[in-house]
Amino acid sequence: MKQALAYLGKAEAATQDGKNALRIALSQELAQIVRARVEVALKMGNKDLANSNLERLATMSESANDRLIEQAYHGAAGAVLFSEHKYDQAISHLEEDTTNPLSLKLLATAYQKIGYSAGAKRTNETLTNLNDPTLEQALVVPAFRKCGDAPSSCVTNAKSAGLKR
Repeated sequence: MKQALAYLGKAEAATQDGKNALRIALSQELAQIVRARVEVALKMGNKDLANSNLERLATMSESANDRLIEQAYHGAAGAVLFSEHKYDQAISHLEEDTTNPLSLKLLATAYQKIGYSAGAKRTNETLTNLNDPTLEQALVVPAFRKCGDAPSSCVTNAKSAGLKR
């Protein structure tokens, strides 16, 4: 996990060197990096690091007036709330980030945790059919596609989506 943070640090530094890129594109990429930092911090069990990065994203979201940065904030906020077992609150944030596979996976699990199986099923279907060429998609979607005709195994996979060490 510490190596993941080191790589994220390098990625963040690269956004500072972007001389031939639009500032907003760099800000959007930085928001995704900070969101990933939240996920890694939660997996490490470091709530302080997760919360400080979440605060950073909140500031970015408030000042940028950009939908992609706002979605990154909501996804990270949902992940933090999910890790605290505050599923109802997590859902309200995760529903604002329905293009990110990490958020969709947590959303499906949160729906399952509160007993909203129709929402979990719909979200699992969305995740299974997602075709966005991103790292998050490569990490999350193939496992859901393997479910095929056995949707109950998707629910089992979703149950393991918790953000624990």
